[in-house]
Amino acid sequence: MPERYDAFISYRHNPRDTSVARELQTRLEHYHIPKALQQRTGRRSISRIFRDQNELEVTSDLSAAIDEALAQSDFLICVLSPAYKESVWCIHEIEQFLKTHDYDHILTVLSDGEPPAIFPDLLLHRTVLTTAEDGSEKPVVIDAEPLACDYRMNFRQAARLELPRLVSAILHCEYDELVLRSEHYRRTRLLAGVSVFSVLAAAAIAWLLYSNARIRENYRLAQINESRTLANTALSLLQDGKRLDAVRTALKALPSEQQARPVTDEAQYALCRSTLAYQLPFQTLETRVTDRPEAFETIVSDPDHHSLYALSSNGQLSIFSTGTKEQTGTIRLFETETIRELLPLQDCLYAWTAQGIVCIRNDGSLRWKQELNYSVYGRIASSADGSLIAAGDLDAVQLMKAEDGTPVRSLPLRDSSAGYIDRIAWSDDGTRIGVSLHSQDHPDEVGMFDLSTGAFEKLGTCGSVRDLRFTEDNAL
Repeated sequence: MPERYDAFISYRHNPRDTSVARELQTRLEHYHIPKALQQRTGRRSISRIFRDQNELEVTSDLSAAIDEALAQSDFLICVLSPAYKESVWCIHEIEQFLKTHDYDHILTVLSDGEPPAIFPDLLLHRTVLTTAEDGSEKPVVIDAEPLACDYRMNFRQAARLELPRLVSAILHCEYDELVLRSEHYRRTRLLAGVSVFSVLAAAAIAWLLYSNARIRENYRLAQINESRTLANTALSLLQDGKRLDAVRTALKALPSEQQARPVTDEAQYALCRSTLAYQLPFQTLETRVTDRPEAFETIVSDPDHHSLYALSSNGQLSIFSTGTKEQTGTIRLFETETIRELLPLQDCLYAWTAQGIVCIRNDGSLRWKQELNYSVYGRIASSADGSLIAAGDLDAVQLMKAEDGTPVRSLPLRDSSAGYIDRIAWSDDGTRIGVSLHSQDHPDEVGMFDLSTGAFEKLGTCGSVRDLRFTEDNAL
């Protein structure tokens, strides 16, 4: 009994058309039909596709074998290209198929070229029988629009978008329904695969974590045992009078930069015994002690950490060298006013009080002193390049040159009802100055000056502002 085929692929034997035909056969024979369509169509798969290079055996009558396969095929799939309609064999296959089937069972696939130029005349025009007024039937030629799937794109994309058109025609179902159900099946399989992979990955990770934890615990216990053994060895060396060897051995039992290990009581005890740590008198090591009658309220360092500036409660500023630990200078800034704050910059220190501002070089010498007509209420800030200083007045920000204290500009608040300026910050690009306004009766307010216009913008209120900073994008 002759074998039945779901479809017969007719194509021209050139590299492009052959690859399309091979791709179609493989994809169709392995196409998964969704279960809902299997139940409705009774088809579990598209099992047999005829392609001459796969199905034909060695025979003396090739034409008869092909004609037989065409008669036993439900559909004819024509792989169209400019060379297709020039092939006598391809046209013969269409003519032979139409002897036993109608035009509706012919499907076309575009491999190369532009339609309708690549369509044979047999597919563009069909002959149908019509009934005349006298009741007789006569043949009439009409234009046809055969179904065409576009395989001129890459095969992966064509299999997703165009192959379902062929499958829906073969199964006699709607294209949209097939695509939706196939997509649902694909997502279900993907989700199942991801779930299985996740479970396996979680199990593998859990096993690795458990194994690593066991390895670390075993290693920790081995280090503890080693530390205890080294501690006992250190005590034995100490008992033999070899104290330096005992110290070295006890140190090996404790953590170091070269060897990280747990701290054990035995190792600490061995080190204390060998170093005579609990024998009196105690020894105190000092780098530098300064005995002064007044206390230091503030200590700051210059940016290079070469000098320390120590401000005492009586307003006296002492300067120390971090290299020699010696005091290099003492400055009494103002006789009647105590210093409120210190601002170290690259080559000098700025100190300010309610009376004025001074600039001190790193060697302790006075660079300049500026007594102000207004009171400096809050902290001061410097521009990014260190050329300008901003000092908070009662209701304005005063700008002055860092080099000599010369006033440059005054930025008024316009409305001082919110309080006085308590904190100041200068943006890195030098275009904005942020301030906080403090009042005893109200929450602190935060605002910003635009230096290009001098305008002040209130940004909001806070309970109590401790400090101000600008971010890289000029947000305060």
